[in-house]
Amino acid sequence: MVLIIGILAAVAVPQYQVAVGKSKLVRLFPIMRAIRQAEIVYHLSTGDYIDDFESLDIQMPGGKLEGGSNKHYDYNGFSCYFHNTDSLYCVQSGLPKLEIYWAEESFVCWAAEDDLLTHKMCRALTGKTTADVGTTGYFIN
Repeated sequence: MVLIIGILAAVAVPQYQVAVGKSKLVRLFPIMRAIRQAEIVYHLSTGDYIDDFESLDIQMPGGKLEGGSNKHYDYNGFSCYFHNTDSLYCVQSGLPKLEIYWAEESFVCWAAEDDLLTHKMCRALTGKTTADVGTTGYFIN
């Protein structure tokens, strides 16, 4: 009986982790799209890119804004920030490392190189079985 429970747990726990991770990503992604669109509007009107969330013309849901020289936005286990001129990154807090970022006119789900769980989360989010960028980046349509 204990063996059967152990086998079931070994199968169920990883699937549960993927489902929870995908759920967090699905809630984060519309916010990232809104941030990206607000950044585009800001750039079109001023010619500059922003480096803080308070300059955006949108209401940030939940989460919290952190001040300092590198302002970032914490939401649902992710920390989001602007990098370089027009790059938006959201990094999963803690381990394993998972990133969602804007690149090449598309969002990318970036999994940790050697972590099967983060690859499964990106695959579940994108519906893809193989990476589009190197061995760890999955374009999000």
